[in-house]
Amino acid sequence: MADVRRFLPLERNLIYSYVIEALAILHACVVAQVPELSHDLPTLASIMRLSNTNRRIVLAWQATLQAMQLLDTDVKAFCSFFLLHRHEAKYMDPSRREKFSEEMNTIIREVIKSRVLQESMLCAVQIAENGKTERNIKSPPGILLTPKVDLLDKAFAKISLLAHTHERK
Repeated sequence: MADVRRFLPLERNLIYSYVIEALAILHACVVAQVPELSHDLPTLASIMRLSNTNRRIVLAWQATLQAMQLLDTDVKAFCSFFLLHRHEAKYMDPSRREKFSEEMNTIIREVIKSRVLQESMLCAVQIAENGKTERNIKSPPGILLTPKVDLLDKAFAKISLLAHTHERK
């Protein structure tokens, strides 16, 4: 992530929050396609790990990425950003981010110099915003990608709980 200037705390928190929500939505969409395996897929990491051995998870993963117009490199960028900033960043819920949502394009383009990383982070913003407003991801014909609303609500509740726990430490 050498192509990133030092973030201001607000910029870091905004991008981090969008990345977290994009990862949660990505996880929820895959689990929605293979609900009978949900007990084996508590995290996105478990999906990525088991996708090497389970064909159904591979297909659900690939269909989800395609529907969200993501590449594996985008997910790697999300995960890298999360790992790099998880100790410093604080999650901002959508109501706190709302006043900045229109400026995210500019913020990302100014803060991140790498075009590839810019595009990945802009995808995270788009996924989180679509998930917030629609609670629905557009899917190609014949592929179920609409995560159940309660599944996304649980994911967002978990994010909020973890964020509040992290703030108390």
